[in-house]
Amino acid sequence: MIGLNTQKRRFRRGNAAVVGLSLGVVLGFGALAVDISLQRVADSQVQAAIEAAALGGAAALDRTISGLSIARQQAVDIANSNPVVGDWSITVDDVELGVYDPDTQAFTPVPNTTLAALETGDPLILQINAVRIATTHDGIAAVLANAAFGVDSLSTTNTATAARPNNGGTARSVPCYLPLAIPDCDYKDWMSGAAMTTNPPPRMFNQSSAIIDNIGWGRPQSSPGANEMPNTNYISSAFANGACHEESIELGQTMQVDNGQNTSVLKYIDDILSGKAAPAVSPTTWDHDVAPRPARDGVGANLPNVSSLTPTVWADEPVIQGPVALMKVPDEQCASNINFVGEWEISGFAWAMIYDVAQPSTKNIWVQLDFVNQRDFGGDVDDGGLGNVTGFDKPVLVF
Repeated sequence: MIGLNTQKRRFRRGNAAVVGLSLGVVLGFGALAVDISLQRVADSQVQAAIEAAALGGAAALDRTISGLSIARQQAVDIANSNPVVGDWSITVDDVELGVYDPDTQAFTPVPNTTLAALETGDPLILQINAVRIATTHDGIAAVLANAAFGVDSLSTTNTATAARPNNGGTARSVPCYLPLAIPDCDYKDWMSGAAMTTNPPPRMFNQSSAIIDNIGWGRPQSSPGANEMPNTNYISSAFANGACHEESIELGQTMQVDNGQNTSVLKYIDDILSGKAAPAVSPTTWDHDVAPRPARDGVGANLPNVSSLTPTVWADEPVIQGPVALMKVPDEQCASNINFVGEWEISGFAWAMIYDVAQPSTKNIWVQLDFVNQRDFGGDVDDGGLGNVTGFDKPVLVF
C-alpha cells in the first residue's frame, strides 16, 4: 500500500513536470506568435511610411538647389506623420539623394558634403533624381517574448527608393526661369520638331513696342488679376538669384509683360556677363550644341564713349541661360506690330541664352533661343505645351 502511494506521488510529480514543460512550450510559441505578428505590423507600417516619404521627397526634386533641401525635409515630414507601432522616427540623415539610372537600375548616392557644396548652375543638380531612405526600427517592445526568452524588444530594417524620371515630354511648369517673355507666334515653325536641325538666328531685345520681333520683361501674376509689372527691382532680383529666379511658373498662367527700356537692368546683366555682379552671380559658358557663338557688338566689344554702361572685356564666352516663358500670341498679330505690353498667357517654355548687351544708344540685349536640344529642367509633363524644356513624370518606387 505504501509502495502504491509512493508511485502515485511520483506520477503526479511527473505530470506536473510535463505540464510545466508544456506551459513553457505553449508560452514560447505564444510569444513567438504574438510578437512576430507585432513585428510584422511594425515592419509594414515603417515600409509604408518610408515609401510614401521617398515618393514625396522625389516629387520635390525640381533641378534646383532649394529643391534638394525641400526634398529631404519633405521626406522626413511625411515619414514621421505616419502611425507606427513603437517609438520610431527618421531625420534628414536617414534620407539620401542620388542619381537613379533606369537602364542599369542602379542608385548612386550623392554624399552630404557634396550636396552642401553645390552651387546654382552645377550640372550635378540636374542629374539628382532619386531619394533613398534606410532605417532600423528597434523600438518594438516585446509582449510575451520577454517572459519566455528574456527578449525586451524587436527590430525591423527597411529601405525604399523612389525616382522621378524624365520622359522627354514638354514641361507643364518650370521651377526656375529668366524674367523674359517671348511671343510664341514667331517660333512655331522652329518648335515643330523633327524638321528643324538648326536654331533660329539670335534675337535682339529692342525694348520697343513698335518692332515686330520684340520680346519683353516678364513677371508671373501672384494672384488672379494682379497687375504687377516687371519693375527694375523684380527683374534685378530675378537675375541675382543665381541668374535664374527660383519661382515656379506654369502653363496657362498669365504674366505681366513690359518691353520698356531699363538701363539699370541692362547694366546689371553686363555686370553678370563680365563677372562684376554683386552679389556674385557667375555666368556659364556658351553651349556650342546650340549654334556657333555669335559675334558681340555690345559692351563685350569694349566700345568707346560708353556712358551708363561700363566698357569691359568679358571672360571666355560667358552666357546667362535658363528657361523663358513663351506667350500665346495670335498668328495674325505676328503679321503686324505687336504691342507686347500687358497681360499674356504662358503657352510653353523655351531655352534662352543671353550673351550680349548692345550699345548704350539703343540699350538692347541679344538672346539666342535653342529649340533643337531638349532641356531637362524640371516641372511636370504636359505635352500640350510648346517649347523644348522637358518635364518629368510622377515619381515611382524603384526598389
